[in-house]
Amino acid sequence: MEEVNHVIDVLTRARKSLEQEDAAELKNLSDQTIHAASVYQHTDYILIAIIMYALSKVIERKSTLNISNWSQLIRNINSLISISISSLQQKKQGQFIKSLNKIKQSLESASGDMHEMIQEVLR
Repeated sequence: MEEVNHVIDVLTRARKSLEQEDAAELKNLSDQTIHAASVYQHTDYILIAIIMYALSKVIERKSTLNISNWSQLIRNINSLISISISSLQQKKQGQFIKSLNKIKQSLESASGDMHEMIQEVLR
């Protein structure tokens, strides 16, 4: 249960940080999640950490990425984060993973650079 509460906290803070365009906090959340992955030995944490890191980079590079539908992207990702939180609260692991993958796909499709960066993190 502690693991689930930690993930919900991370995702809640990520949603707020995304709205505030706080790249430093998203990077911090990525670092915390990587630490949790090593403590809890849970593979879902790795995907969450990658997403937090990618979100921090999107915000840092917002002006150079030239994402034309920026506000729509942020709304979409925040909606998917909300679905992720709800899925965890309802113990729907499959839906939780699907929503995380949709966030990753949204980031990759928003910018070709993001796809390359996410692939680099995975290596």
